[in-house]
Amino acid sequence: MSRVHFLRLWCRLEPYRHIERSNYQCCRLLCDRSVQELIDSDTRSELTAIKKKPKRNPFVKNLFLGKFDTEYLAFPEVLNKEQLQNLEELLSPIEKFFNEVDSQEIDRSATIPEKTLTTLKELGLFGQQIPTEYGGLGLSATEYARFAEITALDGSIAVTLAAHQAIGLKVKI
Repeated sequence: MSRVHFLRLWCRLEPYRHIERSNYQCCRLLCDRSVQELIDSDTRSELTAIKKKPKRNPFVKNLFLGKFDTEYLAFPEVLNKEQLQNLEELLSPIEKFFNEVDSQEIDRSATIPEKTLTTLKELGLFGQQIPTEYGGLGLSATEYARFAEITALDGSIAVTLAAHQAIGLKVKI
């Protein structure tokens, strides 16, 4: 019997320790004598670590009680500092461009001006997820999502760019 199997069996038998001594000893006979010798202080600490899972109160129940656990809002850092700095350098001219775009004019005329499309092309926004060896920006999903936050400032441009990132892109590459 391996140590892992024994740990699983021990976890099943441990709750019965409060039962009358003879019954508990009968349960313990299920374990092999050679395996019982494995129980030392290290194994017991491993067992207690297995049993003691951090308890969290149910999220929705707490909402109804008026409590909000802010630990659920913790967001993992996906990018390292260098990647984050590179991303910010890429985003600054794009943010500047989108602050200058006349969204109302695009909506009134129902067309995106050629000058705007040319600028989008120069910024590399039509190839956001295309690998760099093919001339794209090679953005990860996290970086692409950050770009999408900015391009969403104008709905027409956002849809145009999203179509270039979604329709048939992965099949071609």
